[in-house]
Amino acid sequence: AVRNLRKEASQLGLDPTRIIFTNLLERSRHIELKQHAHLYLDTTPYNGHLTVAECLWAALPVLTLPQGRMASRVSYSLLHSLDLHSHLVARNLEDYQELAVAIAKDWLRVNGNLHRGGQEGREPTKEGAAEEGAARQGGSAMRVQGE
Repeated sequence: AVRNLRKEASQLGLDPTRIIFTNLLERSRHIELKQHAHLYLDTTPYNGHLTVAECLWAALPVLTLPQGRMASRVSYSLLHSLDLHSHLVARNLEDYQELAVAIAKDWLRVNGNLHRGGQEGREPTKEGAAEEGAARQGGSAMRVQGE
C-alpha cells in the first residue's frame, strides 16, 4: 500500500516523500506528529471524528464539508465550538477545493518554505502547540481535559 500511495502521489506531481507513514505510536507522539502538517482535509460523507479532535488539539487547521448525515457534521460542530467555522467549513465540493487551495497558497505566502514558520528542526511540544495553533487559527485552541 505504501508503494502504491507514493506512486500515485508522484503521478499527481506531488513529492512522495512528503507522505509520512508510521506504526502505532503513543498518543502524545501521535498528536505531536500532526503539528508537522499544515492542513487536514476532512473526509466526506463521514468525518474524522476523533482524528479531527486530535488535529484541532494539535493546532492543525481542519477543512470540512458538512452534509445531511450526522456523521458528516461532527467536524463542523467541533469547528463551530472553537469559532473557526467561518474560515474552515465549505458549502459544496467546489468551495471545498477552492478553500483547500487558497489555504495552501496562503500558508506558502506567509511562510515562504515547506517548514512551518521557517523553524527547521524545531521539535514541537504539547505545551506550545495550543498557543501556536491559537495564533494560527485566530485565537482559539482546543484543550483536552486531563492532558
